Amino acid sequence: GIERLVSQWGSPRGRASATSGIHLQKLTGFFITNRDAGQLFVVNGEAINDSSEARSAILVKGVLYDKSDHVQLQKTVYCGNPLTEKDLKSLPFSKIESAMSNQFGDSLSNLNVAKGETLPFTIVFRNLPPDLAEYTVEVVDAQPGSRQ
Repeated sequence: GIERLVSQWGSPRGRASATSGIHLQKLTGFFITNRDAGQLFVVNGEAINDSSEARSAILVKGVLYDKSDHVQLQKTVYCGNPLTEKDLKSLPFSKIESAMSNQFGDSLSNLNVAKGETLPFTIVFRNLPPDLAEYTVEVVDAQPGSRQ
């Protein structure tokens, strides 16, 4: 079964685009069962703003690969919308989706992220392929913060 695969995975590849000055750290991937949506694969991590200026609407993309290194699923989410284990188990998937697509983050945490500041993210996949082997996360976009 898919649960057993996670222990066979190597360390995940985390990629960040240098252009945005955002780097990713503390990536963890795990399986969890949601009451309605069934089995989910969840990637948690942190985006850190290494650029010299504030950034807003930091967007990251998670990609799941099979054993042949083919892309199986992709999901793009905004940072600053962490989901707890309880949320992941009990919320309807539509609520999980809307949390991940909240552009400015929970409590506006993804608005004017200062230099050196860290922002958590949660990427949730469902309808998982049978032969998952690896995942990556990369920075897709980060808008300039607004001038105060």
